[in-house]
Amino acid sequence: MNRFITKVIALVLMTSTAGAAIKETTREVKFKEFPIEIARGERLIVQGVRGHVRLIPSTNGKSALRARKTLPDATKPGAKSRFDDLAFTVRRESGVVIVEPKGPTTREDWIAWSGAGQPELSIEIETPSVAAEVHLHTGSVTAAGWKDQLSVSLQEGKINSSDGEGAFRASVLRGEIKIDKQKGPVEIETHAAKVLISNSEGAVRVNNFSGETSVTDVKGDVSFRAKTGGATISKVDGLDFDNGRGRLDASKIEGAVRGLNDDGNVSLQLVGEADVSIETIDGPVGVKPADGAGVLLKLSSEDGSIYAPDSVSVPKVSGPKSVVARLSGAPKGVIVLRAKHGTIRVR
Repeated sequence: MNRFITKVIALVLMTSTAGAAIKETTREVKFKEFPIEIARGERLIVQGVRGHVRLIPSTNGKSALRARKTLPDATKPGAKSRFDDLAFTVRRESGVVIVEPKGPTTREDWIAWSGAGQPELSIEIETPSVAAEVHLHTGSVTAAGWKDQLSVSLQEGKINSSDGEGAFRASVLRGEIKIDKQKGPVEIETHAAKVLISNSEGAVRVNNFSGETSVTDVKGDVSFRAKTGGATISKVDGLDFDNGRGRLDASKIEGAVRGLNDDGNVSLQLVGEADVSIETIDGPVGVKPADGAGVLLKLSSEDGSIYAPDSVSVPKVSGPKSVVARLSGAPKGVIVLRAKHGTIRVR
């Protein structure tokens, strides 16, 4: 089972010709099913240019690799010959099983193969869950019930993972990342993707430069970084953020909150005891503590407005000002807000 394997999978001449809905410029060829062998404790790496990868956890010990290649547009320069040449290999190196395309050999080849309309390789791997990595230029990665750590990188495309266990990491330039019911830490790095994380257990780290982010129902603390992207965060245990010019709406937040804001708009609604410290330069920051909480307020601004409940006296002057006061209620918790030019508001 652990012997060194190098196999190029032979093509099955099953080119689809049926179906009037298929354009004459498109082609598809299926490969024979391959009995892939991955032992417990080994790792799986899947690499590709354009295509789709699906990981299926085997519950009966069965292991198999199913693949097909498609040609979306045979009119694209070089696409037909690349489609004819495209195959894949499976090999093992020092406890790592590697699945990769057999076709592009140089950097220039990889760039040419990654263009729109070029051939795509779709791979479905059914095996007991092991630590896995998937690297594609363009396409999609799907995993449901994968019970080990998983790392995915895409230039452009979609990632969909549900009911997973172990650490999950994803790096996407553009596209969509959807994570649901993950038991383990989640780390997301993206430039302009739509990120949706829900119903998970473990720390969540999201760095989304300009995309939209939604994080809800997470039993763990959340760290969020953005430049122009917006975010909606709800029902999490602690929040740390660095917000540029985007919008951050956070509600039903428990635990400590630490944040930096440039000229974005931050709105925060707390449940439980307040433990908040936020600094803003130009953007407005609003915080609503839990109802009836006797929170200690420490508010200061160099050249911005401060708004607080009627029970709190706020200096009506321009320039630097500060407020130290406690809201009515059982004395507990603290909210510290500091601004340069931005508006501070406690509701």
